Amino acid sequence: GWSGRSEPLATIKVIHVDDISPVTARIQTRCTRVAPMPPIRAGQHFGKWVTIGDARLGGGGNGVVWRVQTADGQSGAIKVLYSRSGRADIYRLGRFKDEISFLTAHPGFPGILPLLDSYISDDPRDRSWYIMPVAIPMVEALGNDPEPSTVIAAITEIAETLAALVTEGVTHRDIKPDNLFKLGDQWVVGDFGLVTYPEKDPRTEHGRRLGPIEFMAPEMREDADRATPGPADIWALSKT
Repeated sequence: GWSGRSEPLATIKVIHVDDISPVTARIQTRCTRVAPMPPIRAGQHFGKWVTIGDARLGGGGNGVVWRVQTADGQSGAIKVLYSRSGRADIYRLGRFKDEISFLTAHPGFPGILPLLDSYISDDPRDRSWYIMPVAIPMVEALGNDPEPSTVIAAITEIAETLAALVTEGVTHRDIKPDNLFKLGDQWVVGDFGLVTYPEKDPRTEHGRRLGPIEFMAPEMREDADRATPGPADIWALSKT
């Protein structure tokens, strides 16, 4: 995993010799660890955007989120994909591209956290990123003891967005509290990394799990390849 430190490539050499092993042949194994992405800090430039603040806004296994600002005062939140290499990282980069392609094709779609800017590199070792408006996570926006009517109104608005997407053949497949936000006075859906839509090239490997297990519909757990994702989104929203 990523340690958060900037360090050079490390090489480990393991040798089994005759005096410690019955094996007469000498076996040499060389293992190389790829240097992790240096941590993001305030003052770094991404196109016209500059990271600001004392700490990141959030992050997960795929990337880190920071607040950013332009020279003319426009603010946003940047998600920077971790730059690594390997088969899994090519897969994550593909998902990142899918998300940006979907958002670019649906500007102004009601109920979706909009895309402000983006940069994609075909090299997973390079930093790819996109920028959204700064929104409030649903759990934080609702507070510790929300009125039932407030929760019902929020879930209803999210459900209407999901229903509108389904009419275009689009499903999210990663509905959970962390991906739902309040932007101004509107409840919106974000993080479309697992989105599926008609013109999208398939990326999911057979048997690969999609989405968080806590909010995953039974059919998605059993066979995500063949499950119908629309009803699975409703299941996940209900669990949320």
